Amino acid sequence: MNILIITPYKNYFGGVEIVNKELENIFTQEGHCVDYLTTDKKLKLNILQKVLFRIIGLPYITSLKFKKLSKKYDIIICNGEFSFGIKHPKCINVFHGSYKGYREYLSKELNWREKLSLMKLSYIQKLGSNGKIVIAVSDFIAKILKKQGIKVFKVIENGVDVNKFKPLNIEKVNEYIFVGGYRNNGYSKGFDVLEKIAQSDYKINCVTTRDPKGLLGYIGGNIENDLLPEIYNKHKMLIFPSRFEACSIVTVEAMACGLPIVISKVGIGEKLKNEIEEFVVETWNSEDYIKKIEKINKNYKYYSKLARDYAVKNYSKIKFKKNWLNLLEEINENKLED
Repeated sequence: MNILIITPYKNYFGGVEIVNKELENIFTQEGHCVDYLTTDKKLKLNILQKVLFRIIGLPYITSLKFKKLSKKYDIIICNGEFSFGIKHPKCINVFHGSYKGYREYLSKELNWREKLSLMKLSYIQKLGSNGKIVIAVSDFIAKILKKQGIKVFKVIENGVDVNKFKPLNIEKVNEYIFVGGYRNNGYSKGFDVLEKIAQSDYKINCVTTRDPKGLLGYIGGNIENDLLPEIYNKHKMLIFPSRFEACSIVTVEAMACGLPIVISKVGIGEKLKNEIEEFVVETWNSEDYIKKIEKINKNYKYYSKLARDYAVKNYSKIKFKKNWLNLLEEINENKLED
């Protein structure tokens, strides 16, 4: 089959791009042809198109480019709002997040312009999802989409290579790790919480897009994925107090490396709490995170094994591959059932 992935960028350093690359590898290994449609190359616009671009944004660009390509492909895979304007009988819309959810969970820190922008983007996501096979990357995101009136066909959680991300026989330092982007002055990822935890003599090193300064250590940003297993393994625990996530791949990578994690109840946190409640905090109070950290440290080897076992069972690349190939088979043979 010929498969087209529609996404804003192909080579940007981010979780969506990692998943896109993984899907490309899976499909090409099975003999399928995979192409990308992105916004990387500029498009000449007339006056009306420029107006529509200012209103809709980048999804308008991909929708224009797609008109010339629609008959070339058997299956289309879009990311979120980039399903806008895409008309194809076999179109998958993957939601790696939700603008509605982002606006609700971060409303205290957003100004009115940002809220209006997110409302518009949320509407574009909903509009684009009409008539598509909607896939959510977590139960958490699926619930938000359903509240938004978007019909979710299936949840397919992201997977990691548990043979690559695994416990290594290297010496650990008595330090903690955070991996994630730095946006909104760090509020969205919980850097304010990390700083307060660090004030209680917990050394936290950050892999992020800018130096957070203060008491937090800085390893760097845009680190190659192949280098992360060693970085995880050198540290004791992942602390991840993000205020909004879909299915953060770093939490799964860390657990696969045998690191216990202390995360907020968003993304996989909601599901994880039902099985390993010690790993999940329901607030953004630094004291609550410290209580979890201390409890885990008292029985570290037990929680380390628990983390590894949970990642292998629920988030292996093998399971991810199987779920996606099954979906393609269902679509290709018109066996889709609600």
